[in-house]
Amino acid sequence: PRGRGLGRAHAQGGSAARTHGGADRTRPRQKPDHFIDRAAAGRRAAPLYRACGRGLYRTQSFVRLFINSTRYKKERRVKAMLCNDEMRKGILSRLKGYRYEHSLGVERAAIWLAEKYGGDPEKAGVAAILHDITKHLSPQEQLNLCEKYGIIPCTVEKSEPKMLHGKTAAAIARAEYGMPEDVCTAIACHTTGRHGMTILDKILYLADYIEETRDFPGVDKARKLAKHDIDRALLYCYDQTLIELVERGKLIHSDTIAAYNDMIRQGVRWRDE
Repeated sequence: PRGRGLGRAHAQGGSAARTHGGADRTRPRQKPDHFIDRAAAGRRAAPLYRACGRGLYRTQSFVRLFINSTRYKKERRVKAMLCNDEMRKGILSRLKGYRYEHSLGVERAAIWLAEKYGGDPEKAGVAAILHDITKHLSPQEQLNLCEKYGIIPCTVEKSEPKMLHGKTAAAIARAEYGMPEDVCTAIACHTTGRHGMTILDKILYLADYIEETRDFPGVDKARKLAKHDIDRALLYCYDQTLIELVERGKLIHSDTIAAYNDMIRQGVRWRDE
């Protein structure tokens, strides 16, 4: 037993001696660091650096895609809250008969125009179903709502209280449904127009004029223009409205005149040159 133990120790020692001794001399000695061919090492490492670079780029691209996707989903959730299914049902329940079908037609037209001309389809759609929510009210009821919400009718609106339904609908949209101001403004001016109309204002005004249930002389021309140029179509609507009001001997709202003049000053023309 003692010999075997010494034999193992001796064998280990011999092995260690060979490792650190004789075998060392048979292998080429490694050059110190300052003898390394750095150019060759760089060439060998280049594919690794490029691979790492591509991996980093892909990682950054993935992160950007994830952030953008998350932001998009968040924006969609915020927009969806503008008018959920329950609110929509409540709004439509206040519309009866032709006014119900007309409002759905305006909604479809408004969404189409918003998608075509860079508007917000969500806002355009909800403005459309709200725009006539008070039109069924009597002249006195319109005036009562004006008093309730602090709306001051002009002389033309006092003579034609039905014209107030845009402003009273906007007040309802703001007070009862919490609609943003740009939606309320579009609802308020959808009957008369105004100077400096936004894209949402234009979309709602035009959608109210051309929606599919409308059937009167000139509406087909307005629909045709709407497919190509929203401003030309809008000016055409103003033109036809002014002609009708003059022929019927009706008062013309100052906002309608301001809207028409604004388009003319911008150089908009609807007639083919």
